[in-house]
Amino acid sequence: MMAAPVLEAPVLEVPVFVPPVLPEMAPPVFVEEANFDEEVAMDFSPPFELKKGHLKLRLNRAHIRFHEGPEFESMSPFVKINIEDFEWRSVEKEGAGRDPEWGPLAVMEVDIVNPEAIMRIEVKDHQGLLDNSPLGWCEVPAHFFAREGGRTEWLSLNIDGVEAGRIHFCSEFHADILMAPPIIEAPVVDMMVADAMMGDGGRPGFLKMHLKHARLERHVGPEFERMSPHVVIKMDDFEWRSEDAFEGGKEPNWNEQELRMEVFDHRREMHIKVKNGEEQIGHVKIDVGFFAKAGRWSDSMELMHEGMPVGRIHFKTHFHPN
Repeated sequence: MMAAPVLEAPVLEVPVFVPPVLPEMAPPVFVEEANFDEEVAMDFSPPFELKKGHLKLRLNRAHIRFHEGPEFESMSPFVKINIEDFEWRSVEKEGAGRDPEWGPLAVMEVDIVNPEAIMRIEVKDHQGLLDNSPLGWCEVPAHFFAREGGRTEWLSLNIDGVEAGRIHFCSEFHADILMAPPIIEAPVVDMMVADAMMGDGGRPGFLKMHLKHARLERHVGPEFERMSPHVVIKMDDFEWRSEDAFEGGKEPNWNEQELRMEVFDHRREMHIKVKNGEEQIGHVKIDVGFFAKAGRWSDSMELMHEGMPVGRIHFKTHFHPN
């Protein structure tokens, strides 16, 4: 009987993507209160040349016309922005009422690949993770902000066709610069060779995880002190730590902090821990191959502590195979 030929895997040279270093966004400037007697003239016409690039968008402040919730309870507004499959959420400004201001850290960053994509901006009153009342919204094309020189603009919010308030942004746009690695088409490889290359570990690649928010059912730390949870993600000798969700309590939000890592073996276990200080609130253990096989995934996972469920944590992930 003749032995099967030994097939050598082709050498695939994949460039290592190093994100460019961009300057910090300019510090915020003082924004006067909106004047509802002046009409907001929003010019949605495209610039002379539409370009891809990296957008930085700073949320400054808003003025809201209508009150939601109990009559004598101040609202806690937050802002959510969606563009294609990307979502960003600001922190809620607890007790800010109709005139919230967000400060220097409320900056959204996103690659603009389609300048004509619609950006939906919503202002809501935070009343729990799954129960948030709308206060107003607007839609603008991405190129409204993604243009040379950026924008410093009040936008008009509406709800049910009635003007519901104003919201103010500043933007900076870095044309022809993308922060995410390019999607490289996999070469055509004979299936027997591909199996030999991957073995049982799956195809290597690059994983991005956007940490969104959590809903916790367990409190640790001093009894009457709001928790400031953070997340630790560990796999083998790789470890990543999020920022603290300051006084996020049982509903922390991390504004889509991003983890980037290379994946070589889908069988490796990833440990995700939610902690307050040094005390662990809950954890989840999962094979990294779960995210690799999903490609693009956005959902929540159950957190456990001593065999009991203690809440859920929400991620949005994207795996680029080499």
